[in-house]
Amino acid sequence: MPQRKTTHTHKTSGRRTSSIVRKRRPNVFIRILQHFPSWAWWLGGAAILVAYIYFFYYFFVSPFGFRFRALYGDISYPEGYEIHGIDVSHHQGEIDWQTLKDEGTIDKFPVRFVMIKATEGATKIDENFEDNFYQAREYGFTRGAYHFYSVHSTAKDQAEFFIRTVKLENGDLPPVLDVEHKPKNQTDEEFKESIQLWLNMVEHHYGVKPIIYTYYKFKMQYLSEVSCLASKDMSISTSIMVPSTTFAR
Repeated sequence: MPQRKTTHTHKTSGRRTSSIVRKRRPNVFIRILQHFPSWAWWLGGAAILVAYIYFFYYFFVSPFGFRFRALYGDISYPEGYEIHGIDVSHHQGEIDWQTLKDEGTIDKFPVRFVMIKATEGATKIDENFEDNFYQAREYGFTRGAYHFYSVHSTAKDQAEFFIRTVKLENGDLPPVLDVEHKPKNQTDEEFKESIQLWLNMVEHHYGVKPIIYTYYKFKMQYLSEVSCLASKDMSISTSIMVPSTTFAR
C-alpha cells in the first residue's frame, strides 16, 4: 500500500511554500502482529499464563508444598508423643531463638528438637545453616541436619557433599535425607539403588543409620524396599508442621 503524503501549504514572507510530512511505517514485526486475528491474541496470552503457572509450581511450590498442607483432611499430630520438633531453613529467615525457646509449642508441648536444612544437591549449602546449627545448640535444643535430595545430581556426589559440610557432634540427631522427587531419567529400581547408596555412604561415615523424611504416597510408590524403611528410621509427613516463621525476627 503506498504511503499517504500530507501536504501543508503556508505563506512565509509573502511566498507560498509547502512541506511534506511522511507517516512513519511500523517495523516488520509490528506489521506482522497487526495481521493476527483477535482469537490468536487470546490463545497466545492463555498459553503464556499456563506456562508461567507450570514453571512457578514446578520450581517454587512442588518441592516444598506438602510441608504446608495436610495430605489427608485437617491438621493433626500423632497422639501419645510429648516430644515435638520443627524443621528450619533459610526460608524462615532469621530465627528468634529466645522466643522459640520460651514460647515455642506444638499441640501444647514445648519444641524440643530442631531439624536444620544443611545441603541440597551436590553444590548448595543453605545460607542460614551454620548460624541455625550453632544457635540451636546454644539455646538448648537437640539439633539435627538434613539433606534435600536433588534430581539433578548423583547420589554419590550428594552424599559426599553432605559429609563434607555437616560435622555432627555427640548428642546430635542422626542425619536425615529429605526425598520428595524421583529423577525422570531413572527407573524405579535405579532410584531405590541411588537412595540406598546415599544412606549407606552417610551411615558408614557417621556410624549411625540415617533417617528418611518423606510422605506416605512417595514412600509406598518408590521406597518400600529401601533397607532402612523396613525399620523405624523414617519420618512420614502426614500433616502440617508448625511454621517456624512464628519465631522469625
